[in-house]
Amino acid sequence: MNTPAKSGQRARKPRAAQVAKRAAAAGKGVQIHPFPIDVRGQGCERKAKIGAIFEGPVPCKGRGAVLRDLNTALQDYCETICCKLFLHCPPNCPCKYRKATQLAFYRCNRKGELGILVPPLDVWNCSCEEG
Repeated sequence: MNTPAKSGQRARKPRAAQVAKRAAAAGKGVQIHPFPIDVRGQGCERKAKIGAIFEGPVPCKGRGAVLRDLNTALQDYCETICCKLFLHCPPNCPCKYRKATQLAFYRCNRKGELGILVPPLDVWNCSCEEG
């Protein structure tokens, strides 16, 4: 559950597990599947491309809501899985997720809703960044 932000701090955004839990509780049957695409570099130059697939039933949430849910899931995946298992960022270069601005694919029909988020070829959306 989100807590009110303390003065000067932003409220925490829901993580992938929270998004999935809310959807399941609401009987929505939403499934989000994050996956790694590529990992390169060394030290503070370490970077990864990660993507995710959204599957949901009718009625559809809409392209914007699917993009928001996929970005939330990928931020969580970047910080909790990708950074620890693939990137191993040095302490002076924390791992960060770069949000996508659009979906690679979106479909809504009578069978359900499908959204796919993969970064463009020139974008590495999970990386070690000097902070």
